[in-house]
Amino acid sequence: MQELGLQAESHQGRDLLVNLPPVGDALFLYRQGGSLSPTQLDELYNWISAGSHLVVVPKRLLDEDEEPGADDITSRLGVKLRDGWKESNCGCEDDDDNEEEDAAEDEGESAGEEDESEEDESSELEPILVELDGTEIMLEFGEWRFLEEGSDKASRRIDSRGEEGAYLLQYQMGTGKVTILCSSDIFSNYQLEKSDHGWLLSWLVQENKKTWLLYSNNMDGIFTLLGRYMSQFLVSLAGLIFFTLWFWQYRIGPLQESVHNGRRNILAHIEGSGRYSWECDRAASLVAGTRESVLQYWATRVPGNGNERVDSVALAEKTGINRKEVEFALYGEVSSEHDLVMVSRCLQKLQLAGVWRR
Repeated sequence: MQELGLQAESHQGRDLLVNLPPVGDALFLYRQGGSLSPTQLDELYNWISAGSHLVVVPKRLLDEDEEPGADDITSRLGVKLRDGWKESNCGCEDDDDNEEEDAAEDEGESAGEEDESEEDESSELEPILVELDGTEIMLEFGEWRFLEEGSDKASRRIDSRGEEGAYLLQYQMGTGKVTILCSSDIFSNYQLEKSDHGWLLSWLVQENKKTWLLYSNNMDGIFTLLGRYMSQFLVSLAGLIFFTLWFWQYRIGPLQESVHNGRRNILAHIEGSGRYSWECDRAASLVAGTRESVLQYWATRVPGNGNERVDSVALAEKTGINRKEVEFALYGEVSSEHDLVMVSRCLQKLQLAGVWRR
């Protein structure tokens, strides 16, 4: 279109239908996607009536007695897109009359089925001769769909090969117009240069100032919208992440000098082991082992008292250690560091008293 001197621009997304082009331009909607609200449809038809041109294909094929939905842009004109496959493939009387003969020859002609199907496809795309503004052109509309006119009569139409409908319907609305096609496939990359399809496209929009080719009115994805409307924010965010990662790889402040002199402090090792043991079980295993060795020694020398293996009162009299201190060391519960120190000290005295006695 640009090579022909026409202004044209391609788009994809919903923005072009929400923010319509200037009045007097042509909008070619290649494929209907998401639905438009009634307000947006009103704005679209007001834009057409003011002198613009909309070229569109109905949203979907309709079954018999089915009406177009409100989300179809062409619904207000009452145009219906019908399936013409059955009409183009099952209306031959000769096939009905020769049904028995075809069934008898079915086995003998199985090898030619592929060729026949190719001939059917080629017949579906057989060009038709159309006259537009005194110019005869050839078009290759397929036979598998057609347009059924509503109550409003079209100002211009291209009839289908049969008598069931049309391939193109054009309606005058105010000073603008709406062109409805049964299919936009003739304007695809593979069909545009066949026959006179390119001429038809340029003829449709030649009276308009500029043509906007909208491939689909589906809503764009979230990343597309972010890139379109928040590109500066995304660049800033990417920069922030980069500099944050770059900053984290460097230390803050000078390196501390190592105080390690190469020789391990045994007291620091003992203190660390003790703290670790205390954090694990509050030194319960350490106290239990020491108590067991002390009790085993004094159990043979001091009689027990009830359930206790050693009588703490008798042991205190024999060793001269405070009775409460002996009782706590042998049977008391260690719940704090102070208790651990007290128990360890008393157990050490009892061990020393046993050694002295030996």
